Amino acid sequence: MEYWIWLTELKGIGPITQKKLLDYFKTPARIYAAAEEELRSVPGIGSSLGSQFVKPIHWMGLFQLWMS
Repeated sequence: MEYWIWLTELKGIGPITQKKLLDYFKTPARIYAAAEEELRSVPGIGSSLGSQFVKPIHWMGLFQLWMS
């Protein structure tokens, strides 16, 4: 569930781009785990949006603390 929240909270990433990513990677967890180069290879994403996916190093750990 936390990956869905992460995906919906990305700045500049709307429902159309989310669908493109999900069509390509199948799950939010796989999007999260993807390297920036993989994200750029998704049709319609390109280099302009690839940097939007930079993940804070401890984001998931902080999320899990918040949920507990």
